[in-house]
This record gives sequence, structure tokens and C-alpha cells, in this order.
Amino acid sequence: MPADKFKPIKIDKIEERKTQVSHIIAVCLNRNKGLLPEFEEIAAVAMAVQNMWLYLSNSNQYGGYWSTPEYTGGEVFKEFLKLKENEKCLGIFYVGSLHSEVHIPKGRRGDWRDKVKYYK
Repeated sequence: MPADKFKPIKIDKIEERKTQVSHIIAVCLNRNKGLLPEFEEIAAVAMAVQNMWLYLSNSNQYGGYWSTPEYTGGEVFKEFLKLKENEKCLGIFYVGSLHSEVHIPKGRRGDWRDKVKYYK
């Protein structure tokens, strides 16, 4: 990171976040050029992350979220993860236990038929 962009508070936030979670997962893409468009591969990675989040949310014991700090797209982080030329990091997924006093809201979804339109 260029010296003019460095902010010590960001390092403090990263260090604090590490103490608040049990796992930090690097979300990476292994690009297979020529087989699929890149946006489809990125979408597939996003769906995998969503599946992790859905699994955690159903546990009522664990939680997680996907974050994309600027450093995850940089060369230093790529080297740290030992990524190959066709691989790149798309962010970080944090996982941790929920506090006992956390309020888990009940879902209030309407009928799916009110959200789907059929065209003939």
C-alpha cells in the first residue's frame, strides 16, 4: 500500500476483527480462461459464499459475512495466499459464534407467487 494511503486505524480494525471471529476464509477464484465467461465464474463463487452464509444462518449458533477490503485485491495479499497467475482473491469471509444475547429476527417472507411473473 502506498504510504500516502496507509492509515494505522485500518490495521487496528483488522487486528480487532481477528479477535471477534473463529475463522477467516479467503474467498478465491481459480479462473479457467476460455471455458466460461469470467462473470459466470465470479457468480459461482458468490453462490458458494451465499451457501456458506445460509448454512451458518440456519444454525442459530454461528454467523458470518463476506467483506472485500481493498488489500484483498492487491499483489501482496495474493503472494501471501500463494495464488497462481490465474487465481485471485475476491474477499474475506468471517465466521464466528453468535453472542448469547443476539436477537435473531424471524423471517417474514411473502408468498413466492406474488414475486414471480410468467410470460406467454
